[in-house]
This record gives sequence, C-alpha cells and structure tokens, in this order.
Amino acid sequence: MTTEDIADAFEITSKLMELHNENSFKVKAMASAAYRLSKTRIDLNNKSIEELTQIEGISKSLAEKIIDLHERNTTKELEELLSKTPQGVIEMLGIKGIGPKKVRQLWLELNLESVTELLYACHENRLLELKGFGEKTQQTIIQNIEFKKSNAGKFHFSYAEKIAKPIIEALLKLTDYVSLTGAMHRKCEVIDEIDILIASSIKSFIYYKMNWP
Repeated sequence: MTTEDIADAFEITSKLMELHNENSFKVKAMASAAYRLSKTRIDLNNKSIEELTQIEGISKSLAEKIIDLHERNTTKELEELLSKTPQGVIEMLGIKGIGPKKVRQLWLELNLESVTELLYACHENRLLELKGFGEKTQQTIIQNIEFKKSNAGKFHFSYAEKIAKPIIEALLKLTDYVSLTGAMHRKCEVIDEIDILIASSIKSFIYYKMNWP
C-alpha cells in the first residue's frame, strides 16, 4: 500500500470509530495520523515499528496498524468496524456536509441505511425531526447527494494522474513515444476517462482509451 492508501484507511477507520461512539481520544489520534500521512511523501514500506514511531503523530499502536495494512491490506480494527456497519451507512459517511455523529443520528434515530433512503427522507422533511438538523442542513445534503450522483464515474485530475503514471512508465519501456491526450493532456480538473496516444514509429500510432469501471 502507498502512504496515501494508508492515510485513507486511517481516515475511514477514524470515521467509523466516531460513528460507533468509540473513545474520542483514539478517534482524534487516528484522524490526526490520517491527516499527517496524507500530507507527507514518506515511504512507509519496509519500515520497522521503531522507525515508524519516529514519525510525528505515529504511536506504537498506529505503527503496528501500518505494518498490518502493508501485510494484509486491512487491520483487525477496521475489519470489525466494517462488519458491524451497513454498506449504505458507510456510503453516507462520504457525503459532504454531514460528519459521523450526524450519520449516527440518521442511522439510529431515523433508521436510514442508504444514501437513497437519506435523499427520500430529506424530500419528506424528516431530518427536521432530529436535534441539530435544520432546513438549511437538509437542503445542503440534498444538493451534495445530487452533485455526487451527477459526478459518478468521474475523478479529480490528481487521482486520474496517479492511475495514468504507472501505465505511461510501463509503456515507455516498450516504445519511445507515449503521450496523454484528451482531458488528461489538458489537465482538466474533472476526468472521466484516460486517453493515451502510443506510437512505435512516425507512421504507426495506437490510440488507447481507458474508461472508469
């Protein structure tokens, strides 16, 4: 796993911990580690627990989780949290504007277990029944869900670039001319496909298009 992958794993772990109302100190430590790792370029591969604990914000417990993620692509804690959380509730955690505590309210107090159910509840003004939810919050949730749906299958340029880079590097070992084209070449902010132009000679070109699954 890359350092960014580990940061993502820590971030979802912290959100799930907060969702299940676990120790706030541990939640903050996990969230803080996720943020720090997302901002660093340190390669965490093949590092010992002692080396990992030299990184600011990484305790022995977190270092053990990093090693576990490298070995198994998950941790026991993350597995347990995922096993007791409906998939739809996990998807609700990805909606901008509502944190884990609010998702917990929606799940336990309104029995909502999917983004679709949440959208229906918003249109029925059911969120106004909950403490801390107002009409403005409800409208913001509707807008963010609809925005997310309209951009399904699309990604930010930086994410698409991460996917394209190893492909380009591999192709350059086979031919001298490889170039990104289309939206990737123009560095558009939102990308829905990766277009690559490959040439083995000036008269021989291959156009390759990679669509998102």
